[in-house]
Amino acid sequence: TNNVAEYQGLVRALELAQQRGGESLQIYSDSQLMVRQITGEYRVKSEDLAPLHEQAQMALLNFAQWRIHHVRREQNKRADELVNLALDRGHDVVMEGGVEQASEADIVNQDVVDDTPHWTAQFEARPGFDCPAMCDPDREYAFGPSTPDGMCIHAAEVILEEGPLVWPPDQREGPTWCPRCNAKIILKRTN
Repeated sequence: TNNVAEYQGLVRALELAQQRGGESLQIYSDSQLMVRQITGEYRVKSEDLAPLHEQAQMALLNFAQWRIHHVRREQNKRADELVNLALDRGHDVVMEGGVEQASEADIVNQDVVDDTPHWTAQFEARPGFDCPAMCDPDREYAFGPSTPDGMCIHAAEVILEEGPLVWPPDQREGPTWCPRCNAKIILKRTN
């Protein structure tokens, strides 16, 4: 159910936060039920949710302080995009510091994994450019081991699937298009 999925997402996020040495957490969820159950405002009656609730509560004990906040679904569009991306890929999409961390599934050339940007992507500025995700046509987005913050997840996904990580070695740059708004994206190698 969606409630089980919400709890599984929370438990996975708490595991990742602990692995990265987090001590203080701010948790945001559009599941009002889960937020109120975690804070003790609601009891957990579902047999399916009880073990996940207990697992989340135990995981929260590993943090010096934490707060969980309910946000309305319309204020949580980025999370919906990430869920859809994870479902499409069939594996977790890990965000850290606002950027997606490259996974083995995304990396074709293993030498690409370091901190140096390896290519850039820029939206072609043109009359009528109207990105619903508000990607900035004046910004050059630098890619390396992660997806840059502020870029539409749909554009980032197509870049990772069709762009420089899968280009033949002799091809240095090329365009692709955002599947969401059909914006032309100019890709350039930087290494």
